[in-house]
This record gives sequence, structure tokens and C-alpha cells, in this order.
Amino acid sequence: MEIVWDEGPLAKLSTEGMREEYGRLAKDAGAPARKEGNAQQVFSKAAKQLHAEYEVPFLAHACMEPLNCLVDLHEDRCDIWTGTQMQTMDRNAAARVAGLIPEQVKIHTPFLGGGFGRRANPQSDFVAEAVGVARMVKKPVKVIWTREDDMKGGYYRPMWYDRIAAGLDEQGNLIAWQHTIVGQSILSGTPFDPKKEVDPASVEGAGISLMRFQIFLSTCTALRSVSQFCGGGL
Repeated sequence: MEIVWDEGPLAKLSTEGMREEYGRLAKDAGAPARKEGNAQQVFSKAAKQLHAEYEVPFLAHACMEPLNCLVDLHEDRCDIWTGTQMQTMDRNAAARVAGLIPEQVKIHTPFLGGGFGRRANPQSDFVAEAVGVARMVKKPVKVIWTREDDMKGGYYRPMWYDRIAAGLDEQGNLIAWQHTIVGQSILSGTPFDPKKEVDPASVEGAGISLMRFQIFLSTCTALRSVSQFCGGGL
């Protein structure tokens, strides 16, 4: 028997293809995220214009300490020891998996060997997994992800593409700024989804102290699970 595998709609997806698509989107103004003054008018009068494009790839958090979770589950309570950045979400997820109410779950938070946002995902994946295992074996359980598991199953910081234009006066002072950002939304589809055309997490930090500037955002189709990367900005 000859087996023919259906590799799915993303079988031919590549970094090169995404870079080309993001670059194309960056040439068009996306959803307006912020505008101050008339930047286009000032650009036409600028003594010098500068144009630049920047890109960053998908990034794994790759915490020094692998994901791990210790669970002691009983019929009326659940104690969890794990380095977490989102205790409330983890407690709620653990209660749901264990068949308890959140008040019956206690999170013990020790110091952790790096998080950077990886231990703060709304799905509470590694915590829910450990509670599920403990419920099955009916014994205290400690689940430790391998580095390979973390690389394959992690929540990556999205790939981003930025196209920037700046206008300078004759003294070299910045007088106009236009910034187009292309990337996948971090908050969309999560309990923190702003339900807006512009995800504020996608343009956070893009504002500048200038009277005339524009910021646009083009949000791409979700290709994989992503999360914030604390301290890993552009």
C-alpha cells in the first residue's frame, strides 16, 4: 500500500514566503492605529526623507528552566507548584481539568528560571497537562517538558515587519514619522481579545513624542500559537 499524506494548507509555508507577503502588506497603509497632525503634508516639505524596513523572526522564549509543574490532586483540593506568570488563569484551568472550583486550587509560585511571557498563556497548557496526568494516575505528579517539546509546542513571539519613513528639517531634526507594522495579533482569540481592528499589544511602544506622525497596523492570519515576549522587543 502506498500512503499519500495530506500535508495541509500550510505545507508550502516558508519564512521566505512570509517575508515576501509581509513586505507587500507593509507597502499599503493598514488599519490606522494612531495619528497626530498631518504627517503627509510635512513630509512633502521635509529637507530630507529617510526610509527603512526592519524584520524580526518568530522567536522561542527558550527559558533556562524547562516548563515544569508539580501537582498534588485530591477529591476536594489541588495543590500546584510551578513557576507561573498568570496564576489566576492557571488556577482556573486547573480547576476545570480537575473538576473542582477555583477556590479549591492553590498555586504555590517558587522562583522561576525565566519566563519572558512563555509561562503566561491563556491556555495554561503545561499546567492543564500536568493536572490531567495527575487525575489519571491518581498520584502526585511532576511533569517536565523536554527542550525539544518546548521548541515544538511553545508559544512563539510573532514574526514582525516594520516599514518606517522619517522626515527631517534642514537642521536634521525629526519633523514627521510614518510607521507601518505587519504581524500576527497576540491577543486575538484569547480572553484578552480587545475585539478591535487594532490589537493594542501589536502597536505598543510605537508611539513617539512628535506632533506629526502616523502609525498603521496590518494584522496577518494566525499561523501558529503566539504570545508576548517580555524583554524581547524589536
